[in-house]
Amino acid sequence: MAAVCAVCGAKLGIGRRLTGKTLCDQHQGEDDARRAAEAASRAEARDEYLVVAASTASDPGAMQRLPAIAARAGLTDAERISTNSQALAGVLAAAIEDEYLTEEEEAAINRAMVTLQVPEAEVLEVVERFGNGLLIARLNAGRLPEIPDPVIFLKPKEVAHVQVDAELMKEVVHRETRGGFSGFSIPIAMGVRYRVGAYRGQSVVVGTSLVVADRGVLCLTSQRAVFKGIRQSVECLYPRLVGVNVFDDGIQFHVSNRKNATLLRVADGHLVAAAVNTAMHPQQVSK
Repeated sequence: MAAVCAVCGAKLGIGRRLTGKTLCDQHQGEDDARRAAEAASRAEARDEYLVVAASTASDPGAMQRLPAIAARAGLTDAERISTNSQALAGVLAAAIEDEYLTEEEEAAINRAMVTLQVPEAEVLEVVERFGNGLLIARLNAGRLPEIPDPVIFLKPKEVAHVQVDAELMKEVVHRETRGGFSGFSIPIAMGVRYRVGAYRGQSVVVGTSLVVADRGVLCLTSQRAVFKGIRQSVECLYPRLVGVNVFDDGIQFHVSNRKNATLLRVADGHLVAAAVNTAMHPQQVSK
């Protein structure tokens, strides 16, 4: 237990000694201020590191400044990897903010990933945060992938672009009969009556629900959208498509001269809609 200040030698009070303090009030305040300033400087350096790391996509020289900034920030190796992952996520978010990802923007993302030396597991985690946002941005930019072995037979010059699991839905109407008995009764014995009349009722709709009619795969090509199920198949040619309803977990195609619209449940309706739009209007979505 120290009895005097470690800096000036002044005698410490009983309260400071009991709490394990080694500095007098004056020097303790100076030490606290120094520590606070150092913490603020490290926090500022960490913010600077994140900004500079994010700029590596467009500034190759930024990587050379990172080690010195990391030293000022006091980053451990684990903290540096985590910060680099945050920077990569920032680069990706900025690139697809407009839901449009060009080849140049994706090349910049790849440069940042390589330059920051983000581990593969961290890269996958970053990409997963954006769900299908990256793929949708590619599609909106007119960058349609090609599937070499789709589940359907292709027509001449037809190309398959997107293939997803899907469920064909149908609407079921629930009915019940409502009505009553009309007529009169005749007593024929004590406690016994004979009833004459008839029951009249009508069937009324009390509700509807969606049920799965079939399960299969939805294939989107350059010419059509095709659902291939276990029991049935549905084809929607793009020239005959008059409207599309998009849901978070579904897509509905309205086709001319078809009485009922085709409703499909999919994992991401916006992804399907982006692919259909790009396939139908390849020239309009490309800059």
